Amino acid sequence: MDGKRKAAADDSEGSAAAQSANKHRRKLFDKLKANHASSNSNSNSSTMLLVTPFSSSECNKDTLLCICGFREAIGTFIDNTDFFGADGLDCAAELGQYASQLSPSNSTSGGSAAVYWRPNKPKMVLMAVSRVASRHNCACRPDQIKALIATQGPHPAMYVLLIAEAREHVLPMLVAVVRNFPIYNMKSRQQAEGRVTIALYHNDELLPLEVHEKLSHVAQAVRNAACLVDTPSIEMHTDRYLECIHDMVNGLDIEMEVVSGTDLRERGFGGMWNVGKAATHLPHFVVLKYCPHGNAAPFQAQMNPGPSTLVWVGKGIVYDTGGLALKSKDGMFGMKADCAGASAILTAFVCAVQGRMTFGHNLIAILCLAENAIGPDALRPDDIITLYSGRTVEINNPDAEGRLVVSDGVAYASQLLNPTLIVDMCTLTGAQSSATGRLIGAIVSNREDLEQWAVEAGKLSGDCVFPCIYTPELNLQEYNSKVADMKNSAKDRGSALVSTAGLFIEANLAKEFTAKEGGWLHIDMCAPAMVGERATGYGVALLLQLLHVYSNQPFVP
Repeated sequence: MDGKRKAAADDSEGSAAAQSANKHRRKLFDKLKANHASSNSNSNSSTMLLVTPFSSSECNKDTLLCICGFREAIGTFIDNTDFFGADGLDCAAELGQYASQLSPSNSTSGGSAAVYWRPNKPKMVLMAVSRVASRHNCACRPDQIKALIATQGPHPAMYVLLIAEAREHVLPMLVAVVRNFPIYNMKSRQQAEGRVTIALYHNDELLPLEVHEKLSHVAQAVRNAACLVDTPSIEMHTDRYLECIHDMVNGLDIEMEVVSGTDLRERGFGGMWNVGKAATHLPHFVVLKYCPHGNAAPFQAQMNPGPSTLVWVGKGIVYDTGGLALKSKDGMFGMKADCAGASAILTAFVCAVQGRMTFGHNLIAILCLAENAIGPDALRPDDIITLYSGRTVEINNPDAEGRLVVSDGVAYASQLLNPTLIVDMCTLTGAQSSATGRLIGAIVSNREDLEQWAVEAGKLSGDCVFPCIYTPELNLQEYNSKVADMKNSAKDRGSALVSTAGLFIEANLAKEFTAKEGGWLHIDMCAPAMVGERATGYGVALLLQLLHVYSNQPFVP
């Protein structure tokens, strides 16, 4: 760059507009960290969200009151409670007539809404969802709940009554509402303040305060996971992500270990180091341990075992350019979402420990943080690297980097942590959306029972998943290499790519772990991690529900 051009660039960077933008970013990041430390306050969001019981006396003429559930459940609630007959609302009879006008529950046309309003009274919107749900979908239709709530837009005083016909519907209904209110926002204009208060009912019964408190932690975890993903890597690079982890786990009774930068190379984390070494901010391998029973829990293979060790491993690529297999401009946009697996695992881990949802198990989270950047030190095609497992890998696609970092994570876990179960969660393949769609994640597992638990947990959480084939004897040959143990990308693009990518990760598990039938579950959530241009927090509710299913515990007693 010549002197004049450099001076002009320096002047541009020092302009008032640039300084204002940088100041805005610094302020936003400070608020983001403050938000992670709070369970209910979202200081950098235009919307505060609370999960707590409320009464009709809190509603006034400026209130928007949404009542959501199956049509029959809404009718039962109106008929059997005094919510609408007390504190001046006095509208139960008329509201019941409006409820009867909602679409029948067997309608295939989607949810329906009816608006009831009187002068100087709260505006009320009845929202009925369809009972039509296939066996692979969540029965309470969180997709429709999210869409119905979205029609009302931001509101300064929004109250939501979720009327669950069954207790197992409470969690997915709540998460569906929460996804309409993301935290991250960099708009320069001041956003209107909003407040959303959610109360939870089982038919006409207000659920106990402790249930609201538990679900409040879940709601915040989902929003925080989405916020980490929504925040671009100019702010949420690997070093700042590590700062956020420190802030979020501060005060928890856990152990934390971090291996960073060149220490990764020295300690044998070949996947982590080689993927992230070209970036300005070097990679971090983070281990969070909540181990009330010590690090060497007894191995148990059956469901609902005694105290055992569960390990979650998350792909945390804060930005994926594709490396030297550079993505196109359209293919690269949105690649800040490549840390969605680690983000879901981090916030679910914090939620589980805070909310005492580990049920006596040791719970360990491993976060593989790196940026797949381009530069003189970037990983090249034809390079051969050695992963933590000891396997050598010939690189034939630098854009298949996620499996390299996650393989280091599962190898570390299976060699050193004596786990009963390893779950890895990744935005791993674009093929996932072709296999299971934009809203449903794909899973691969070495055990049929674990596969079934995951499907059940998906339907109970609203973060649905569906199994892909598990045939390592057919698929692993796709990674054959003449000069190394394996390549990092399948040669045949029609070879069940979701399964094949997951099997690369499984191939790096310790032999001792697989020999004793240790459970391994791979979750590819590439598409559901982000809908449109907003992160969803997908995976948080799934992981927490999987803990409950594994421990044979209902989420809402």
